[in-house]
Amino acid sequence: MTVAILKNNAVQIAANGGPEVLEFKQLDVPSGLAPGEILVKNFVAGVNFIDTNVRKGAMPAKLPLTVGMEGAGVVEKVGEGVTDFVPGDKAAYVGVNLHSYAQYTIISATKAVKIPASVSFDAAAASMMQGLTAHYLLTDCYPVKKGDTILVHAGAGGVGQLLTQVAAAKGATVITTVGSDAKAEISRARGAKHVVNYEKEGWEKEIEEITGGRGVNAVYDSIGKNTFPSSLHLLRTRGHLVLFGAASGAPDAIPPLSLGPKSITLIRPMLFHYIEDTQEYRNRAREVFEWVEQGVVAFEYVRFPLSKAREAHEALEGRKTVGKILLEVEHDA
Repeated sequence: MTVAILKNNAVQIAANGGPEVLEFKQLDVPSGLAPGEILVKNFVAGVNFIDTNVRKGAMPAKLPLTVGMEGAGVVEKVGEGVTDFVPGDKAAYVGVNLHSYAQYTIISATKAVKIPASVSFDAAAASMMQGLTAHYLLTDCYPVKKGDTILVHAGAGGVGQLLTQVAAAKGATVITTVGSDAKAEISRARGAKHVVNYEKEGWEKEIEEITGGRGVNAVYDSIGKNTFPSSLHLLRTRGHLVLFGAASGAPDAIPPLSLGPKSITLIRPMLFHYIEDTQEYRNRAREVFEWVEQGVVAFEYVRFPLSKAREAHEALEGRKTVGKILLEVEHDA
């Protein structure tokens, strides 16, 4: 017998702006499943920079809007035609404006993946935006291999830690940049061979010396404007620059012919283009969950209650955290 659901605590925005526009509200529980949809009872929602862009209005969306693009929980109900999920299945999901900062979320079943029994809700949520990002960056954008030397900016961040762990497990030498000595220790613990503080003068020269002046096979750059020129400079001939974020702002434009002297490949990928196909999406998720189960990757979490989403955004934008920020979604017993 299904127990009646009485509330749906959620975090909404009615206007664009700073963290103060995030409102903790009690809404009606989503109802009226369309064919192919499922209702997920969330236990964890992931917090990402893309959420702050939605909040600010950099990514236009119809308001009011329940924020959030990834979550993990249990399937509560399934709509007509859904055959790959049943109530009680553990499920995680990621996608544009899926309203995960809530106790309950309706999504298309094609946006969900099953969580293995041995994988926690926390690890499953972290495996979505950041885990899948690390997967496509390392397997598609530049397939890292044994013997490579790569540079990962923001090595103590959520994606940076995952890139470091997986690349090191594949036999690559990983150089990371971080913003403090404390973060340097975290990056080393995740498998970085060399860690450089990019807040200190001469960090670029230090990496040149580490590589003997030859440069690196690939740079994974989520910083953008502040690191982009150095990322190009530190590549070896036929090197690959994977620019997958712009935390410091958009890089200055460069002429395409400037890549020619070292035959550099430059790519600006987006996660959602690499998980558009449901089967590809689920295959990637399965491999990321295998990394978790096999101990290839471990996550570091910073947890906030759902009601403290504002504080979570402030911490993220203020770079006051290390690892993955999660919102814990509580339910009445």
